[in-house]
Formats: sequence, structure tokens, C-alpha cells
Amino acid sequence: MYYAPLALRVLLTFVFVAAGGAKLFGVSMMVETFEAIGWGQWFRYVTAIVELGSAALLWVPAFSVVGAS
Repeated sequence: MYYAPLALRVLLTFVFVAAGGAKLFGVSMMVETFEAIGWGQWFRYVTAIVELGSAALLWVPAFSVVGAS
């Protein structure tokens, strides 16, 4: 029973880091997406920081629920 939450935490961390990294490093699809929605590139950086911060919070026991939401 210990391994299921750990596996989920690892999977969520991977997803958040991959998505945040794609936004932070300027993958063309992300740049085009944020340009299309009209919020500008500053919002791409904000969402990247939020996603990377959430990945880090998953590993802090007191804040893992906050990081997952």
C-alpha cells in the first residue's frame, strides 16, 4: 500500500516538470498556444513557475495536497 501513493507522486512530479519545463523553455507549441489565447508570453512564464512549484510541493508532506491541486 506504500508504493501506490509514491508511484502517483512520482508520476505527477514528472507531468508537472515536463509541462512546466516545456513552457519555461519556450517549446513552439506552448508559445503559439499562449499567443492564440491572447494572454501574452508573461502568462506562459507564470504557469510554468506554478507547475514547477507544484512539483516541488508534492514532496513536502505538509503541502503535498496543495501541490497536487
